[in-house]
Amino acid sequence: MTYIITLFLLTQSFTDRLTTNPAVSVNVSGTTVPSFFLKPILTHSSSFYGEGAGGAWSFGKKKTPFEISLNYWHIRASDGNFHAKNYSWAETQYMEFENMYFIYAQFSWKKYWTLSSELDFFLRGGIGVGVLTGTATSWATSGCRPGNIHRASTNDRWTDSCYHNPNWDRENVDLPPVLPALEGAVGIRYRMSRDFALLFETSIFLPGTLKTAISIEHRF
Repeated sequence: MTYIITLFLLTQSFTDRLTTNPAVSVNVSGTTVPSFFLKPILTHSSSFYGEGAGGAWSFGKKKTPFEISLNYWHIRASDGNFHAKNYSWAETQYMEFENMYFIYAQFSWKKYWTLSSELDFFLRGGIGVGVLTGTATSWATSGCRPGNIHRASTNDRWTDSCYHNPNWDRENVDLPPVLPALEGAVGIRYRMSRDFALLFETSIFLPGTLKTAISIEHRF
């Protein structure tokens, strides 16, 4: 009997800790892929950027809560020339992208430090997995070199360009259907009232972006 009572009290204590200060939040975010992120594998590429949104449920201790979230990222990849390191310039590929989205679930842990009566600083680490949708198509190119790699053209009369012909054979690029969603973030929480707060954070988000997000949080 004593064992059952002790087990019940421990279970109740654990449950109480998990349900302390639960909160829900919604966020909007902007992302970009800096060129230096791609330098280890590409000597030239087009730009990647985008926007996203999501929702999260937080639970746990006040200063060290856990968070479960569901998010999406609309990947806006600019069409252009791509040249991989350690390949000849003749192997440059022109690529086009369509309907690129990354939809992912993530489990995070946060740590808050109080700065004032209204402001908190926090760190967040997250791990998750997501599904990548969309298509990528590539074409062979002609006449590409370091001086004109940034000038993609379908006009073969423009000699100072990296030329590709849309009528040439195209190749569908195999994109990984599933990707990890790893993230490390720093941010500030502004407590507007007892129940509502604004959160501003900047993060490094793998598969390879810098992300800035704004969230509004409601704490029960």
